Amino acid sequence: MRDYLRREAFIMRCFAALLKRNFKKYFTVGGITYWLGASGIYPAAKPTYFFCRYVDDLADGDRQLPDCYADFSDFTVRMKQLVEQPETKDLRDIELVLADAIKKLTRKSANTQVVKKELVAFLDSMLIDYDRRIHSSILSQQELDQLYDSSFSSVLQLTFIGTGTVLPREYITQLGLIQGKLYALQDLHEDLTAGIINLPGELITDIGLSLELLTKAPHCLQKHEAFDQWRSAELMLCYEYLQTLQSLEVDRKVRKIISILTDPLEVYLKEEMTLISESGLQLS
Repeated sequence: MRDYLRREAFIMRCFAALLKRNFKKYFTVGGITYWLGASGIYPAAKPTYFFCRYVDDLADGDRQLPDCYADFSDFTVRMKQLVEQPETKDLRDIELVLADAIKKLTRKSANTQVVKKELVAFLDSMLIDYDRRIHSSILSQQELDQLYDSSFSSVLQLTFIGTGTVLPREYITQLGLIQGKLYALQDLHEDLTAGIINLPGELITDIGLSLELLTKAPHCLQKHEAFDQWRSAELMLCYEYLQTLQSLEVDRKVRKIISILTDPLEVYLKEEMTLISESGLQLS
């Protein structure tokens, strides 16, 4: 009972911190996920979402790493140990959440190795994300897309496992790229000032701006046609993927999950595409 109360209190604090940081962004998905888990409809939803959200926030520098871990690498090593060899005693708060997620996900999966594989893949992608923020690393377009796929798609795969539904990996990848690319575009300026470079190296070379200028004055991008063309191409690709996902012949549960995950992003996507069209820039 004590561990249960610790875990639930920790999740509530995490949720409150998310709402304080960006109410509009996290209220719908976080709130629905919390309710689905707390109501018992999809028990794995709550611990899985809040574990992954917490780790992502650590990687992005949006929250402090607890003192009990030497660094983020040490943290991910510990989490992967728990994935491979689950423990039940003397667990820290976030470890209790992970243990609960593993237990509830494996109940819904015919192959527990798939759950472990996706959790490890997610943790590995978060370590890459952390390292590139710390070093302000510049990735190619292919490397960025791979990072979006490995980080978002692993969480999505766990989401479908936890709800007892299935979506082919091809479409999970498309859904992951929609999330990765649109969140990156939404937060582009904020991320640049934090050292997170979500612009491909090819584009940075093309526009000829230094990394120092990009991180100190990200608004200077608006003056470059190459940036506008790249951004329009990213939006158009996301739009095409979204159209594909919305036209799939899938059962009601899968369609609802896709809708919950894409509805807020669809509003942003359509608004941005309208603005681009009105500006006279051709959508690629």
